[in-house]
Amino acid sequence: MKKLNILKSRRFKHGSMATILTVGFIVVVVVINIIASLLLNRFPVNIDLTEDNIYQLTDESVDYVKKLDSDVNIYVCVSESDFVNAASSSVYYKQAYEIINNYAKQNSHIKVQFVDLLEEPEFAQKFSSYDVQQSSIVVESDKRVKVTTITDLFDQQQNSSTGTTTISSKAEQVMTSAIMYVTDNEVMQASILTGHSETDVAGFTSLLTSNNYEVAQQNITTEELNQDASLLVIYAPTTDYSEAELKKLDAFLDNDGKFGKSLVYIASYEQPELPNLEAFLGEWGIEIGEGLVYETNTSNVYGQNFMMGLEYTKEDYVTD
Repeated sequence: MKKLNILKSRRFKHGSMATILTVGFIVVVVVINIIASLLLNRFPVNIDLTEDNIYQLTDESVDYVKKLDSDVNIYVCVSESDFVNAASSSVYYKQAYEIINNYAKQNSHIKVQFVDLLEEPEFAQKFSSYDVQQSSIVVESDKRVKVTTITDLFDQQQNSSTGTTTISSKAEQVMTSAIMYVTDNEVMQASILTGHSETDVAGFTSLLTSNNYEVAQQNITTEELNQDASLLVIYAPTTDYSEAELKKLDAFLDNDGKFGKSLVYIASYEQPELPNLEAFLGEWGIEIGEGLVYETNTSNVYGQNFMMGLEYTKEDYVTD
């Protein structure tokens, strides 16, 4: 009888109900967590509360990535814990970490994996022809491979007193470009012409490569031009072209009457007159004039160099 009385007591009823509610609440929380985890793994539902959504991909990248129907593997050659630690103290690394992982959330064909070469040195042997090292980022498809580095995700500036300083991020541009390179059916080829004591073209080569061109240097004095290239670059030559070399250029641009080829000519203020080359360019509508550029805005001058660009004011914008 005492047991029955206890079951009927107010204390037991209230205490039991509290226990049931507590257990029920815990079960609901566990179920919600399970569902949330599944959703987070399946869909990109991260909420970016930053003012400019710096941790999210742009619509252009999302649209491109979502349409992919082939597998893409992104290997970040550093331990994930090291990357996360760097992200905890640097907004640039934080953005890079989130951006890289966002690609996999947009399309199940894309996989992201962190590989610490210090612990898995055999991984680099798989890509032995690409000089993969610690901090490399390898983007791979069944078509081709693109290798970049973590530092390529940032714009950096050399400072004589503080050393290298990161001034902006280009993580999305670099990663989307790499994915496009390994998934595009056809890759554009460019030939940079040498043989006339040209200026160093490392910077221009890097620019073309970052825009997914396969770049090769060709000595026009001794080699036939690559007919598969869509672009030729003449970069500040200091000696004139011969008639035979100009015939090579003419045949390339004519392309058996189909045209469709491009020639980029970059002149240097230090180069001498090049009558043969300049006459050839004139036939194609390119004329090299004489003049002087003077920068009047000191904010566009850095050290002994000046920077060219466009300045926009409110009057330049048109709103609908």
